[in-house]
Amino acid sequence: MKDNYKKLIIGESIESLIEKKFLARANMFNYDVSLQSLKLGISGDYTVKSSDELYSNHSMLGKLMNAYEEIAKGTKTLIFNNGINTSRYVYDLFKKAGYNIRHLGQ
Repeated sequence: MKDNYKKLIIGESIESLIEKKFLARANMFNYDVSLQSLKLGISGDYTVKSSDELYSNHSMLGKLMNAYEEIAKGTKTLIFNNGINTSRYVYDLFKKAGYNIRHLGQ
């Protein structure tokens, strides 16, 4: 890095920003789901196709909706998706269910 940069500026820690009330402490939840259908590409990452097929299938979307309604219903919630296509499926699912939802992406 020293060949390209003269200084390294390190910002405040997340904990410090939470204490100063610039960030909120997050409540995070995860579920154990079968990821066996995911396939690795040549870059070592899961392929977009296998990710889209897994995360946008009816079963997985149903699990997401159940998790939301069990844990977060009525709260402001961020759902991080594996890609834009899946994000759009999630948007459609929640919109059809009558939830006030926004898709942030391209």
